Formats: sequence, structure tokens, C-alpha cells
Amino acid sequence: MPLFKVFGITTLDNLRLEQFLSAQLQTVTASDLLGDVFTIGGHSGETIVPILNSWAKNLTKEEYQALVHRVQFGGDEVVKAKNGKGSATLSMATAAYRFASSLLTAIVDGIIVDEVGFVNLYTLNGVDRLPDFITSEVDYFSLPLKLSRDGIESVSFPHDINQHEFSMIHVALKKLKRDIAKGVNFVSGPKL
Repeated sequence: MPLFKVFGITTLDNLRLEQFLSAQLQTVTASDLLGDVFTIGGHSGETIVPILNSWAKNLTKEEYQALVHRVQFGGDEVVKAKNGKGSATLSMATAAYRFASSLLTAIVDGIIVDEVGFVNLYTLNGVDRLPDFITSEVDYFSLPLKLSRDGIESVSFPHDINQHEFSMIHVALKKLKRDIAKGVNFVSGPKL
């Protein structure tokens, strides 16, 4: 039975990670990295935590750090390229297309699809499978999930994270906690 049906889209961060890593490695296409690398955490700056799995070993420390920064601040790169006169609308359109395609594949074809989404951790069955250092800090977090025609079938936390990724998660949690509180206060507050 699916866990729930409402969640946030963080596909754009994953597209950037796949594209930037593919360009850096030059030995694999971005589509080959789908489901093998992903981002967790949130969707702004240091809240975005790229998880590279075995691909990290193919990068020098400097290349790895540059990739992480580029994924975390890719939107700024687009705005700068447009001289401050626009945003990453084409990138977001591509992400929306991929996310909608994933949903349609799951719903229409009945195929379970890998995606990543921003979820409320307390609506999950088996939330105790997630690390306490996350669930004790935030109610929402972006994680890998499996979509089915009924919604989200499962959510998983990557178990093979390296020490740097672990440190980035702790940095992300501090900012996410503030961002989530700000969002909840906005939604709960007066609108006039």
C-alpha cells in the first residue's frame, strides 16, 4: 500500500547533478546516471546534498568540491549568465517534464519509477528507518522514492554516504530547519 500522494519536486537538482557530473566525467551520459546519483535534503543552496555513490571516486577533491558547489548553486549560475534578467525557467520546464513523465509512467503503465521528492517524514510508514539525526531535526526532507500508480511506494535513505556527504547533511539540516519554520509560519499566517 502506498505511503502518501503529496510531495514536493526536487527533480531539478537531480537533473543538474546528472548533467554536471556527466560533463565532468565525459565517459557516461546524464541519462545513464539517473537513479544512480541523486540529491537529498532541500532545494536551495547548501540544503541540496549531492549523493554520488561510487562515482565520487572518479573525481579529484577539487573536482568534487566544484561539482557540489555547482549543483547547490546552479540556479545562480543561470541568473548570472542572463545578467540578472531571468531565471532558470528552461531548466525547471525540463525538470517538470521529467517529473510528469515519471508520474505518467507510474500511473498509466503501472511501472514503479525511481524519483526524488521532498516529503513530510511523519506521514511515512516506517519513519524509524530514517536516521534519528534527521527525524529529530526536521519534518520535511528530500529523499529517493519509488512511485507507483497509487503514489509513493517507498522512500529510502542512502546508506553508503561518505563522510563529506554526512557533513553536508548536517549543514543542510540547520538551514532546512529555519526554511521549514519560515514556510510553515507563512502558510499559517494572515494572507492580507
